[in-house]
Amino acid sequence: MKTLHIAPGDSAGGSLQQAVIDAGTDDEVLPWRDDLSCGPISPGRRLNSMVAETMWLNSEPYYQVGDVMLLMRAVAPVEQGKLIADGDPWDMRSCRVRLPDSTNTAPASP
Repeated sequence: MKTLHIAPGDSAGGSLQQAVIDAGTDDEVLPWRDDLSCGPISPGRRLNSMVAETMWLNSEPYYQVGDVMLLMRAVAPVEQGKLIADGDPWDMRSCRVRLPDSTNTAPASP
């Protein structure tokens, strides 16, 4: 199964990409230039769980970024075609995201 790894920044993304190549897997790495890095995305993961997990991981000593801003950052890979949204990505309670099929080259619709 192909996995999308979201890495926090270009440096970590480059290192992770090299590790993926060295491991001989076909996983994809998305260097993310902000703090929405919640690890591998399993198929059918709801956006609200991604946002909640990111808020929890960044909650000490206080919530550093709100849920709406994190949702905006989560919708960007959908708009770039890096993730496929099953539903309206702006409805984070019901929308699920997944990696595009390897045969599907069309960008996802927002």
